Amino acid sequence: MKRVLYLIPFMGIMFVLVAGCLNSVENEEQFIKVQKLMGDEYEDFKKVTDKKKVQKVKDILYDSEWEHTKVDMARPADYRFIFQSPGIAAKAVVYELWISPNKEQVNL
Repeated sequence: MKRVLYLIPFMGIMFVLVAGCLNSVENEEQFIKVQKLMGDEYEDFKKVTDKKKVQKVKDILYDSEWEHTKVDMARPADYRFIFQSPGIAAKAVVYELWISPNKEQVNL
């Protein structure tokens, strides 16, 4: 009988933990807003809302080999990628992208 009394609260705690883990950030609606430099201002170029595409972009950025250097560009970025999640109060993550004049290199 004592085991049953301990089992009920234990099962309740387990259900709460499992429910909390299922509601992760990856399950929430996320999107990427792409902005292109037009003159002196950035204008919305495209918005990616498909969860699979957003996750693929995040995977590519995570798996890429990065060189950590201090970049000081003479001009503003050609594109901005803004990663946002509407359900999260955290600040959006912004990546700026420069394309070299000969279009052979991309700096992020």
